[in-house]
Amino acid sequence: MTPSPEPRTIHGRARRSVAEAEICRTEDTAPGLDPIPALLEATPPEQVRHLDIHDLPDLPAYTSGRIALLGDAAHAMSPDRGQGAGQSIEDAVVLAAALAGNAPVPAALDAYDAQRRPRTRATARNARQAGLQVINAGPTTHALTALALRLTPSTLWARLAPRTLGPLWDWTPPTLPVTPDALPHS
Repeated sequence: MTPSPEPRTIHGRARRSVAEAEICRTEDTAPGLDPIPALLEATPPEQVRHLDIHDLPDLPAYTSGRIALLGDAAHAMSPDRGQGAGQSIEDAVVLAAALAGNAPVPAALDAYDAQRRPRTRATARNARQAGLQVINAGPTTHALTALALRLTPSTLWARLAPRTLGPLWDWTPPTLPVTPDALPHS
């Protein structure tokens, strides 16, 4: 059994809580990002929340037999692109369209899987990369990025955003078949 390393300290005292661990982590990974460490230090430990962000490794399929996974169950992703809920809604629309057709359920689920897996994998990979860029950037890079974002004119954003975010925005929902049961009753 290996002895535990010495506990980290905050201003000379041993850390005793998740809040104090978060203060140490912030001081280690975000030096120069004042006033964040000072704000964490001034916040009562029971009010500091540390939430780990996890995403789901690529699954080989989102379906098995007559079972389908949607949303986070199929492709949990980091929040760095704000796409988790939107991808879940897309899943539901594609699944509804697949099941509304005349194909047997297993074939409809296979069609759903084939349509959704490539898009959600790419979106999750993009979110993961965006998060890693933020985490791995040093304080100088953070400061320069923030400055560049503030100074970029909206006209330039209007030209750059579609190129950068086009794959996220470029989705057309499938057409659902119209059946007599789906028509409004008068």
